[in-house]
Amino acid sequence: MRLIRRILGFIGSILDRRFQKKIITFQQPLQKVQSRFSDMLRDHVKDWNGDINYRYSLEFVATRRAGWWASYPNLYWDTKLGFVLYVKDVSGDMQEKVPIAMIGFEKDSTCLFVRQVQGVEGKQKYLAPLYWEKLLYRVVILLARRLNLQEVRVPTADKSPYHPFANPEASEHLTFPQCQTRAYRLHFVYEVIPKHCGFKWRDEVQAHTFVLL
Repeated sequence: MRLIRRILGFIGSILDRRFQKKIITFQQPLQKVQSRFSDMLRDHVKDWNGDINYRYSLEFVATRRAGWWASYPNLYWDTKLGFVLYVKDVSGDMQEKVPIAMIGFEKDSTCLFVRQVQGVEGKQKYLAPLYWEKLLYRVVILLARRLNLQEVRVPTADKSPYHPFANPEASEHLTFPQCQTRAYRLHFVYEVIPKHCGFKWRDEVQAHTFVLL
């Protein structure tokens, strides 16, 4: 058993190194995104009066694995690339930055495909001052632009594995009102917000698309 674990660990380390080489192309574009984040954040605060005692930050995430990650115990990832929005409450007892939302996406040669936009349960206090969904979409659009890609795409709400009416397994242990609430939330995040960000529906790809080129 110990030998098997060592072999699996060795194989995993090789795969991790290979994956890290693949994401080197993100480094310079990410510097551009980080340099713009403060301005983008300010543009997505609902009522900016200088008195918000929260310090927000953004972190790029890249891994060859999806699912539960040790670094993000409150987030289940459907993708291997994404951004995490953090907060630090400078007026309270919060000494460490805490993840409060994420956006996960996949990349091919021409497109970034957003698969997941999710707030962390129990962090509404920190998300409430922001149009945080729009902020995260804008961050991904900027990254795609810096990567010289052609499009950013977002699937319809019913393509989500968490849609209670499109995927029966997602409705287990939920009441009908809870299913309705979740379905509306998915519609808002994956259809309404993208339209506000300039995405257009394209029948040929069955997704909302933001054209960059």
